[in-house]
Amino acid sequence: MEWGAEPAMSDMEALMWRSEASPRLRSGGVILDILDATPDWDRLVAAHEWAVDRVPRLRERVIEDPLRLAPPAWALAEDFDLAYHLRRMRVPNGSGMDAVLDTSQVLAMAPFDKARPLWEAVLIEGLSGGRSAYALKLHHSLLDGAAGIQLFDILHSEKPEATLEKPAGTRLPHPAPGAARRLVRALDGIPARTGGALALTANMLVRPEPTLRSGLRFARSLGRLAGPPPAEPSPLMARRSLARRLGVIDVPLAHLRAAGREAGGSVNDSFLAALTGGLRIYHDHAGLTPDTLPIAFPVSLRRDDDPLGGNRFAGARIAGPVGAADPRDRIRMIRERVLEARDEPALDFMALLAPMLSRIPAPVLTRMTERVTSSIDLQASNIPGLARPAYIAGARITHMYPFGPAPGSAVMVTMISHDGTCCIGVTADAAAIPDIDHFMECLRAGFDEVLALAGHELGAVAA
Repeated sequence: MEWGAEPAMSDMEALMWRSEASPRLRSGGVILDILDATPDWDRLVAAHEWAVDRVPRLRERVIEDPLRLAPPAWALAEDFDLAYHLRRMRVPNGSGMDAVLDTSQVLAMAPFDKARPLWEAVLIEGLSGGRSAYALKLHHSLLDGAAGIQLFDILHSEKPEATLEKPAGTRLPHPAPGAARRLVRALDGIPARTGGALALTANMLVRPEPTLRSGLRFARSLGRLAGPPPAEPSPLMARRSLARRLGVIDVPLAHLRAAGREAGGSVNDSFLAALTGGLRIYHDHAGLTPDTLPIAFPVSLRRDDDPLGGNRFAGARIAGPVGAADPRDRIRMIRERVLEARDEPALDFMALLAPMLSRIPAPVLTRMTERVTSSIDLQASNIPGLARPAYIAGARITHMYPFGPAPGSAVMVTMISHDGTCCIGVTADAAAIPDIDHFMECLRAGFDEVLALAGHELGAVAA
């Protein structure tokens, strides 16, 4: 199966794309790889030449429908220039993570050139110990977290030696659609959008009572999901801007899993419990003591037979139990609330609304979107990463930090488990979080609270 073979965006992807009429809603994310060495530049360029042939999406740009009747399409960028997308720079010799983060946050804040394919990469040389970093920026309309790992699994080698015979791509980039093709695509989606209504009408005639009960459950669920945020947003994190600040945390995957198990939860439960603990500490230092804060997270809708690439997720919200000081209590409360949120009948309601929302005038769309996203204090995403060693042009990736976009929320925290380590990337709105160093100290303290639970279980296993 080819990665990213769809000729057009889905309605949800079109919604994200068109929301960027407001700069605060930009959806570019950065994956930062820390490498144990500095790869040979010529070999790195050759690897990217192979990658854009292997994955034609990397040579395709967005073609917008002037009438907004159909979602934007993907088409070959006739003047594709690898030298624009792949660059190199050098920080002062012996530099560490601070210099890498400074460079990466500038990359994260810069808007994409929408006349080109939606990715950029920078090799950062000069780190201490002969190391380097590789920062890859991708637009969210290309992929969600799971699709990103699919892409990295395709493109990252399992060994440092050069692969002499690499598989080539099996399709050509899509041609630019003409007016007739745009019209066909716009009309093609009508049966799918009306099919649900026709099926509901038929069910009402054949099985009226259970259909009505199901409809009422869906309506109540929709009211919860589309209504006000599940908790009052923090006044401490209310401001928004275009500025972003980045931070990183490393946690052994086995320790985070053991901490969750100790309290009857999962890795994801302990991850969210650590973040809410950090938010409690951050607010305590400011003299505030909220019981709950609004937290959003993605729920993957991806199935094994889905095409590779793209976005297949729904957004869920919970009232994060920030006021619970005991990490065990936080893990248990989060687990219960996350399971309830995942089971909402209307969880994927945005997929029903996206065809309409993505076509309304941009000023109306952005005002609606900003009103919703600005009510979220924390977005969090946990992505199972590569469980194997990975190399870029002979250099081994020791850490893979994800910096997800924070379109409207105060802070986005994303975790990728890479080769036994949970690599956690923090993207904070600088207006909402004016002191990123202090905020990171609070988050690390939140992880310390949760990881302290692991010592008991790990000790018991060792005994």
